[in-house]
Amino acid sequence: YKDCRQWIRISLQGLKKLFMDFQSLDEHRASNATGTGLGLSICKRIIENMGGKIGVVSTIGQGTTFDIELTTFTHRIKN
Repeated sequence: YKDCRQWIRISLQGLKKLFMDFQSLDEHRASNATGTGLGLSICKRIIENMGGKIGVVSTIGQGTTFDIELTTFTHRIKN
């Protein structure tokens, strides 16, 4: 799954703390964005506990892309 937001640019400093608990990005404070700073850290824990990975790349003029990889498996129970 990829989510690309063309209008969001995250600084290198922001990328370093993006998945940390109770962190908000300095570059978005003036945009009336509110929140606890827990959303992405909770998502990261859930995804990693499911054996997956989450990553982010942000490029000036191109926006920010979040990549989520989840492993799927089938478990069969024999009777």
